[in-house]
Amino acid sequence: MSTKKLNLHGMDRVAFLHIPKTGGTSLTEHLAVHWNCVKIVRDHVELDDKNDDSLSNITLVAGHFYAYQLNYPILRKFFPITILRDPISRLLSEYRFAYASAERCEPLTFEMQFALKVTFFEYAFSHLGASGRHAQLFILGAQAPPFPLVMVPLKELLTNAKNALETMLVGTTDSLDPFVKRLFEKAGSKAPSLPRLNEQANQDDGALTTRQQKALKEILAADYALLEYGRLKMNRWLDKM
Repeated sequence: MSTKKLNLHGMDRVAFLHIPKTGGTSLTEHLAVHWNCVKIVRDHVELDDKNDDSLSNITLVAGHFYAYQLNYPILRKFFPITILRDPISRLLSEYRFAYASAERCEPLTFEMQFALKVTFFEYAFSHLGASGRHAQLFILGAQAPPFPLVMVPLKELLTNAKNALETMLVGTTDSLDPFVKRLFEKAGSKAPSLPRLNEQANQDDGALTTRQQKALKEILAADYALLEYGRLKMNRWLDKM
């Protein structure tokens, strides 16, 4: 385990690493109530070519990038946070998002097109579902994409992801209210009221039988270990309130 510690530069600037399907879009809107000079990152490559001064007027960087990019000079002065979600619930939300996107006639990835043709059970256990199954491990544990992350041992990704969380504040979707309240308090501001976001979906097991859910949890053992690691870290921080 890395000995690197959380190194925060004050609460005036926040970098929110938004893992897809964790309620991050709604959370970004709420963070913007206080940190209102916002830069949305839609793809991690947007951060690769920026210089140290390109975000000088920004107070909130939020979007889809990798944890290793928090070490970029442009982000080193931002307070880093992320949110984790139950891995099966997150994957189910991703699967359903393909249907919602198709109904809106939005562009579909190859994985989304596949999801439209199969049951959640087939998608969850498929090769094409691997990036979704382990999304939280991949995003937090990747060291230098774009190598095929499915070729990296999950044990290695878990170690890397835990090390990344040691440099961040982490919340979970099922405890988002106290996490955000504490975050705003640390910034000297009052937190806005949060919607329920998607934490209630953690109880949605109707897409899998009990046996299927058990089998999937075994495949996702490293992902659940990451969730529990993040939850313990969050609870220690909240206990200091």
